[in-house]
Amino acid sequence: LGFLFAPVSFEIVRSHYSFLKRLDVAPINQLFSEMAEEAVAIVRQGAGDQPVFTHRSAFMRYHGQGHEIEISLPDRSLADDDLDDLISAFEDEYRRQFSRPVPGMEIEILNWGLKATTRPAELTADTTQLNLREVKPNASREIICDIDGTRKNAAFFYRDTLTPGDHIHGPALITEAQTSTLVSEDFSAHVDSMGNLVLVQDQERGTQ
Repeated sequence: LGFLFAPVSFEIVRSHYSFLKRLDVAPINQLFSEMAEEAVAIVRQGAGDQPVFTHRSAFMRYHGQGHEIEISLPDRSLADDDLDDLISAFEDEYRRQFSRPVPGMEIEILNWGLKATTRPAELTADTTQLNLREVKPNASREIICDIDGTRKNAAFFYRDTLTPGDHIHGPALITEAQTSTLVSEDFSAHVDSMGNLVLVQDQERGTQ
């Protein structure tokens, strides 16, 4: 369920070839401006009023090589004064990956990337102690039990009727619009203080 808490993000990569030493920064700045506008607009659709941050990068290689290295860029318009820093950043990363740079080789840039993203949600541990209570099922259904393969009546619950502290013994089915949760005969389930379903195995029932 990590995707429920993952930041909203969108990444764009566009091609614009140039040798690094001869880079004309004006069209690159225009390219990034267009990419940022597009990416931020898409992230806003899922992020609402959350702050949106951008990260820029360039995909560089020595002239004629078959693979590129992604190099982070400052999150602003580039200036001619940045070129020496970009050369150093590429050589440092190349040295980190391949032990040493290649003297005298031209560096070329093939692609430019921009990622727009929100910050990851801060998760806190649920330490609330709940008094669990048994709840009556909405109905019952016959199922084939996954423990011994026999037919048994399973308690049937609608997910949206359950509240924190509700406790259910298996076999049971908890259903909602998108999915159903099977609580096996050797498990119980309860709703925690954040509304999550927590399934706990009953070791004694599972070995009977």
